[in-house]
Amino acid sequence: MNQVLEPMTVTFGKHAGMSAGALLLNEPKYVCKWVFEKANPSGPLVPLKDHLQRLVRKFDSKPFTAACHGLCTRPATRGVARDKMLALTWWCSRCEPFERDIERGFVRNVNGCRGVLDHAADHTQDAKLWRRSLRELGSAKGLANRVDDVAVLEFFYDS
Repeated sequence: MNQVLEPMTVTFGKHAGMSAGALLLNEPKYVCKWVFEKANPSGPLVPLKDHLQRLVRKFDSKPFTAACHGLCTRPATRGVARDKMLALTWWCSRCEPFERDIERGFVRNVNGCRGVLDHAADHTQDAKLWRRSLRELGSAKGLANRVDDVAVLEFFYDS
C-alpha cells in the first residue's frame, strides 16, 4: 500500500521556507553534495534527508511522457546521456541510441535522479547545469516547464 507523501518545508539554513520538492528541483547539487552525503546527519536534517529520498523515489517511479528520440512514435522508456555531454535524449525499449557508442561505453542510461546527477557530477561543478539536467529529466516525466510551487505540488504530491 502506498503511503501518501505530504509536502515538507525546510526549517533551517539558507533554504528555510522552501519546500523540499522545490529544494530538490532547484538546488540538486546542494541536495546531493550536502544533504545526501552528510555523514551522521542530526537535528532537522534527518527528516529532510528522509523526505528528499522519498521524493527521489517518487520522481524515479514516474513514467516517461516524452516521445522516443528514434524513428518510431512510441513513448520513451529510458533516458540516455552521451559521455562528455549534458544533453539528454529519450528512447523507447526497441530503439537503440548510438549503438557504437554504447559498445564503447560512451553512453549512460539516466532513468532517474541519481543517474542524471551522477552524470552531471562527472562533467561539471556548475550548479545551474545540474539543475538544468534534472529539470530536463523531470520534463520528460511530466514536470511543468516553469517550476513553481504549483508544479512542485502536482509533480511530487498529487497521486
